[in-house]
Amino acid sequence: MRRLISICVVFILVSFSNVFGQEVLNSYKYVIVPAQYEFQSSADQYQINSLTKFLFEKKDFDVLLSTDAYPQELAANPCLALKAILVKESGLFTTKVKINLVDCFNATVYSTKLGTSKIKEYQKAYHEAIRDAFDEILEFDYAYNGTVKNNLNNVVAPVAQTQVQQANVVPAPQVTTAVVAETAVSPVAAQTVPAEVEETKVYNIEGTYFIDMWGECKIEPKGDGYAIVGGDENYEFATISKTSKSTMFMVKKTGFSQSQLLELTENGSLQIDTESGVKVYKRVE
Repeated sequence: MRRLISICVVFILVSFSNVFGQEVLNSYKYVIVPAQYEFQSSADQYQINSLTKFLFEKKDFDVLLSTDAYPQELAANPCLALKAILVKESGLFTTKVKINLVDCFNATVYSTKLGTSKIKEYQKAYHEAIRDAFDEILEFDYAYNGTVKNNLNNVVAPVAQTQVQQANVVPAPQVTTAVVAETAVSPVAAQTVPAEVEETKVYNIEGTYFIDMWGECKIEPKGDGYAIVGGDENYEFATISKTSKSTMFMVKKTGFSQSQLLELTENGSLQIDTESGVKVYKRVE
């Protein structure tokens, strides 16, 4: 009898998990698959990324590689997409992977089960493990419901929201640009903010960064966005466009038609998906 009850409980929990997972995924229109994961030595090694893209497309998601040009609505609203991160947890004789779906706030909103394979050949092992992990998503009846898009205007960064609650003050009028200066809080509000909140630093994307062969480069205002200049002659080698989220931008290299998603991290650095993996450019000042 106890065994029967245990089986029923497990069945109910799995069913609830599947329903919840489907509702979460229905809120997002796009899935972005990185062109290269951290454990890969080259883009689409073993056709892992192509397979992951194919499986999501099979469930009628709009899927893009991180190196693809983004549709206009996604470029304007990065929160419409989830990023599919493949996590490798392989043992000595077993290939183990799971897929984490991460939102625009870098929070994991859904994780698949751990897919496994004991095949020795790398490509076949990864493919079998990925398909195994994807089984539960294949059972979902995915249908985009526009929830995230409808709520974008009401999105408040978790840290900022917490600060307002702790301070117990009326927030200042919403800033519509991506520029958030350290003095953005009014003098009256600043007097009531607890000490631990005052230590929180909010960065402006304008500044100096170290960017590969260009060395120290500057991001400075240009029109409605920004320009990245570097080198001995201060050459403008990229432009940056704002999105609806103050820490998310679209960067476009001079001479290229496609844009890529750029994130301003909490420590003031820049993070971008490239063909060789995730790149981090540190702030110099």
